[in-house]
Amino acid sequence: MHRQVTVYACVFALGYLKECFTSNIAVRLVEGTSENEGRLEVNRLGSWGTVCDNNLNDKLAVVVCRSLGLPWATAEAYGGAVHGQGSGTIWLDNVYCIGSESNIGECSHRPWGFNNCNHGEDVSINCLPNDTAVRLVGGTTEYDGRLEIYKLGRWGTVCDNNLNHNLSVVVCRTLGLPWATSEAYGGAVFGRGSGTIWLDNVNCIGSESKIEECSHSPWGSNNCNHGDDISINCLPNNTFVRLVGGTTEYEGRLEVYRSGKWGTVCDDGLNDTLSVVVCRSLGLPWNASKAYGSAASGQGTGPIWLDDVKCLGSETGIEECSHNPWGSHNCNHGEDVSISCFPSTDIAVRLVGGTSENEGRLEVNRLGRWGTVCDNNLNDKLAVVVCRSLGLPWATSEAYGNAVHGQGSGAIWLYNVNCIGSESNIAECSYSPWGSNNCNHGDDISINCLPNNTFVRLVGGTTEYEGRLEVYKFGKWGTVCDDGLNDTLSVVVCRSLGLPWNASKAYGSAASGQGIGPIWLDDVKCLGSETGIDKCSHSPWGSHNCNHGEDVSISCFPSTDIAVRLVGGTSENEGRLEVNRLGRWGTVCDNNLNDKLAVVVCRSLGLPWATSEAYGNAVHGQGSGAIWLYNVNCIGSESNIAECSYSPWGSNNCNHGDDISINCLPNNTFVRLVGGTTEYEGRLEVYKFGKWGTVCDDGLNDTLSVVVCRSLGLPWATSEAYGGAVHGQGSGTIWLDDVYCIGSESNIGECSHSPWGSYDCNHGEDVSINCLPNDTAVRLVGGTTEYEGRLEIYKLGRWGTVCDNNLNHNLSVVVCRSLGLPWATSEAYGGAVFGRGSGTIWLDNVNCIGSESKIEECSHSPWGSNNCNHGDDISINCLPNNTFVRLVGGTTKYEGRLEVYRSGKWGTVCDDGLNDTLSVVVCRSLGLPWNASKAYGSAASGQGTGPIWLDDVKCLGSETGIDKCSHSPWGSHNCNHGEVVSISCFPSTDIAVRLVGGTTEYEGRLEVNRLGRWGTVCDNNLNDKLAVVVCRSLGLPWATSEAYGGAVFGRGSGTIWLDNVNCIGSESKIEECSHSPWGSNNCNHGDDISINCLPNNTFIRLVGGTTEYEGRLEVYKFGKWGTVCDDGLNDTLSVVVCRSLGLPWGASKAYSDASYGQGSGPILLDDVKCTGSESRIEDCSHSPWGSHNCGHGEDVSIKCVQSRGDTPGRVEAKQEWMYGANAIILISVLSILLGLTWLTIAVFVVYKKRRSNLHQSNTHGTQGFQLEVQSLTQHNDDADQTNPENVYSALGMTCQESSETPYEELKI
Repeated sequence: MHRQVTVYACVFALGYLKECFTSNIAVRLVEGTSENEGRLEVNRLGSWGTVCDNNLNDKLAVVVCRSLGLPWATAEAYGGAVHGQGSGTIWLDNVYCIGSESNIGECSHRPWGFNNCNHGEDVSINCLPNDTAVRLVGGTTEYDGRLEIYKLGRWGTVCDNNLNHNLSVVVCRTLGLPWATSEAYGGAVFGRGSGTIWLDNVNCIGSESKIEECSHSPWGSNNCNHGDDISINCLPNNTFVRLVGGTTEYEGRLEVYRSGKWGTVCDDGLNDTLSVVVCRSLGLPWNASKAYGSAASGQGTGPIWLDDVKCLGSETGIEECSHNPWGSHNCNHGEDVSISCFPSTDIAVRLVGGTSENEGRLEVNRLGRWGTVCDNNLNDKLAVVVCRSLGLPWATSEAYGNAVHGQGSGAIWLYNVNCIGSESNIAECSYSPWGSNNCNHGDDISINCLPNNTFVRLVGGTTEYEGRLEVYKFGKWGTVCDDGLNDTLSVVVCRSLGLPWNASKAYGSAASGQGIGPIWLDDVKCLGSETGIDKCSHSPWGSHNCNHGEDVSISCFPSTDIAVRLVGGTSENEGRLEVNRLGRWGTVCDNNLNDKLAVVVCRSLGLPWATSEAYGNAVHGQGSGAIWLYNVNCIGSESNIAECSYSPWGSNNCNHGDDISINCLPNNTFVRLVGGTTEYEGRLEVYKFGKWGTVCDDGLNDTLSVVVCRSLGLPWATSEAYGGAVHGQGSGTIWLDDVYCIGSESNIGECSHSPWGSYDCNHGEDVSINCLPNDTAVRLVGGTTEYEGRLEIYKLGRWGTVCDNNLNHNLSVVVCRSLGLPWATSEAYGGAVFGRGSGTIWLDNVNCIGSESKIEECSHSPWGSNNCNHGDDISINCLPNNTFVRLVGGTTKYEGRLEVYRSGKWGTVCDDGLNDTLSVVVCRSLGLPWNASKAYGSAASGQGTGPIWLDDVKCLGSETGIDKCSHSPWGSHNCNHGEVVSISCFPSTDIAVRLVGGTTEYEGRLEVNRLGRWGTVCDNNLNDKLAVVVCRSLGLPWATSEAYGGAVFGRGSGTIWLDNVNCIGSESKIEECSHSPWGSNNCNHGDDISINCLPNNTFIRLVGGTTEYEGRLEVYKFGKWGTVCDDGLNDTLSVVVCRSLGLPWGASKAYSDASYGQGSGPILLDDVKCTGSESRIEDCSHSPWGSHNCGHGEDVSIKCVQSRGDTPGRVEAKQEWMYGANAIILISVLSILLGLTWLTIAVFVVYKKRRSNLHQSNTHGTQGFQLEVQSLTQHNDDADQTNPENVYSALGMTCQESSETPYEELKI
């Protein structure tokens, strides 16, 4: 027996970095302040990575610390990357330790490298933690404040998830403060904290001696923000309440005083027991008190202190009622609670907008305001109560919904009003809390205390006995909707009109034409004994979900028999079925069609009916006009179609493509086989209605061929049925679909099938039959030897191919053995690796066990049925050679595009799922160095040609050849040659970098050399630490270096070598930064990174305004003026810009959407966020220079305006310009001494322009002048001193010369 011995070697490195290596896994703690703490990192495959904090607990800390030889008894594990985010691979996730393990590798965990995390979830460990300190911050006394915890040398906060007062008990007691009545509050009521949120889901019993003994989520792991910070009050005062905004002291918005602030209460779960408690605690009347929601007394401000308040009514104060934690809610001030302690006993009501005092919109007065009532659950008992309380007639009163007397305004006071009818006023009816509803004024209730009788009429018929049903209400004729329609409605209507009613009929779908005006009634249900339509049950008057296409029609004296006819046939015995109703011919829909309908129709017409048939899909042509009947169900014994069951006349969801046809004397059904090479085979065709048509292959099997061949007197024992129109597509009608034969039928008409002419197919699915098939032959085509090639099958006199769906090697075993070829190591390939075939694809979904003697014994889809193309053709190799690999296109033998030799052809490998273990296997199999080998994607060594042999290659690293790694079937892939793999077995340790396209050696597009080719770097996750690393590695200044996205130094070409580069800043070269695999990216050259190792100061200007104080904001960077995008814009940007320009800024404004015109050139900045205290725009936070998602239609503009009281007088302005004049003299003298006469002229023109502005306004100072002089001198180093146009250009000015007035036309 062998025993594995684990040997430890501990290394103590500079900065307390401790590493302990086992023979398998090394761990270390990084970035801590001592050797006992830090971010946990694990070494795997020679690279360090981190551990994710999912399911984290302290037993992991115990195992890690003990394995490092460090103290472990009180060790703690923290989530949320509290020691900083790591880089590179996240090696482990869902680590679960018992605590007795000797190293982390013995703990259970997900497979190495598998996780759903990011580095913000990295685990940290502290082997010897200090005690945890707590404090209360931001309160008015020592007893209250925001709860903060000291951990790892930092103060942080606690999240309010699952908050209760047991936490405050523990915290106050540990602080030596009173705790018996202490309280804990959520929602950051003492202000938001900053920094780490240390704890979440804290659950204390109350007996704990300190907070860390309470159960909680792992340290630093939470899903909160500082708006969820917990506050504690160890000695709370009594809670005060007040009523605000009412007309008397007895009513108003309920406000609660807590933690030195008045706040409101949310109306969730509101009822009147709250008003009882509040009014009694205020010493006010409470017996009849009421609580109202929806800010009935106006919206409050400040915190919402309480939510979900539930009182029994016996409490002495609101704080004794159950409620959410103080400050925790999901409300807004539109839901504030109001209270009335002494409401009027009676509620005032009125009717508004009617034509008399007896009718109108119902309005209710509450808290001195009139509002409306919502029509939810409306019935006429409400009208009885309201009319009686108003002293109006009430016996026949009616209530209507849908604001039939017009929409009201203001509050909707009542909702879900339910009256018995005996109440003396509306207040005695049950209802939802005052002001709480989910209605709008389109739902306002109206009342009619003395309605007229309801009148009905029939309109649009051919006689007085029929027509569209219309009802007269509120002075308007309207219609009735057909929802729930039956003939009892016609009985009531016809009898009330004094017309015959015994045989009356009701029709839907506007059979007598669509009406106009209101739809008065819906869901009318009559018993038949009612004296008028208004006595039938129905939805409230005016409430419906219909349109006039659903208007009801009535026939009081319909013909006893319904006329039917057959139209469009070749004889009197056949045709489209049409029915006459209300004097109009219409058709019948084929839903639920069967031949019993044909029996009834043919017999009623005096035609033969014994063998009659009914057909769908308008086989005798589409009709027009009404579709009268739908869902017709006949038993067969009826004397006419009217006796069959059916949907209401005119109600259907059909079109004329569904019209029924009838044949009372059909001929026998004939079949034939067409298009075959012999009489025994061909496309199956059926003769019906004088037309030949085809049969669809849905649900096809060989029992159909048995029936057809036997009915034709042909051999049938081995007959076969094929789909996919293998004998060519037919034309004309597809007569049958979903044919299912048992095999004993005498002809196809006896098999079950969809109705004649009903199908969901096309002629590409036509059935073919072979009554005497030959044996199936197979062959291999296109290979270099007899042992390999594309698999082809001979059927129906034609060779065809096989599709690779569900392919495995058992198929190759069967095929090779049936051909008498070697089969033990045979292989099957997809993706047409031996070329695409042509003609029919005979088989799909072939599934062989391996013991079959020939391919047709394997299970498969019906012959000719598939969803493939010839790019899916299968190939077979009965005697495959060993797999060879080579590296092609590199600069040395150690590198190049990876190619694999298979089936006599070299092909490539796709980079899906690529990692460096593949390079280890390939290089070792080639006898080349492999320890530091690298695998690259995206055709780093150029695109190959020919087949892509392998995809999804996953190697462990121990395999002896690439074919031993797991992979997709040979030749099956979803790639192109732009994704092929390259390998370097001996890569250079250092990577060359350069800066290209800049104006100096210090700047340019960043390019990296790999595999002898220069390429670029993508700007995903870009920050300036990359610039630090690159500039330092080039021996250039790096302290103020900057990295820019968006290809600001022009787009590169060739490979994009790197993406997602993340540098800490201490790396000596770029390859030490974490990054995506070489050549793998989702970028284009518009995302190329640029670097500036020695950037100049940033200049700004305002362009396009009418004065110097306004215009489009432009920034000078990289020798170019560009604009700023307005994403996240606010006025703090204008404060910074105006102040930096020496312009007024107190009331400055920033404008979006290119208010001063669209700029041109680069958009240099986006997502600019200033606090207002910055001295210049580059000090504000912003996206990397040149990175944006904007167009020039989003350019920012600025207007610099002084606050009131800040305007300088004319005297001050003149004094400032005197200072400016002195500056002119000084600069002019220096310029002349230096030989820069043009500078003197430029400064003078600027001064003259500014001086002229002084005469227009006394608000302009010298700031703009001073700025331009400053800009001019700052640009002096970069400008050509012999050419004044350069400096003018840098200032955004145009220098125009004139012989008469030199420089006089200078534009600023």
